[in-house]
Amino acid sequence: MNYKLLFLLVVLGMSILVFVWGTTNYLRCYTDTPSGNYYESCPRTPDVHAIPAVIATFVMIGIVPIITWIKTKSHKLQIVFTVLSGVGIFFVFVGILYLILMVRN
Repeated sequence: MNYKLLFLLVVLGMSILVFVWGTTNYLRCYTDTPSGNYYESCPRTPDVHAIPAVIATFVMIGIVPIITWIKTKSHKLQIVFTVLSGVGIFFVFVGILYLILMVRN
C-alpha cells in the first residue's frame, strides 16, 4: 500500500473520531436538561467541543478529494470524481450542521 494513502487514511480516521466526539459532546451538553452535575461534566462555553469538530471538518473536506485523486487512475475521471467528492462531502457537512442547528432550536 502506498504510504501517502495510508497516512491520509489514518488522518481521516482520526478526524472522524474527533468530529464524532466533538459533535456528540456538544449536543449532549447543550440540548439536555441541566442536572445536578451539569456544570461539572459540561464546560460553560460551546467552543471546547465545537472548535475541534470544526477543524476536523475542514481536514475531512480537504482529505476526501485528495484520496479520490490518488485512487482514481484515469485523468478525466480524476477531475470529475475529485470535484464530485469535494462537493459531496461539503454538502454532507452542511446537512449535519443543519441537523445540529435544528436540534438546538
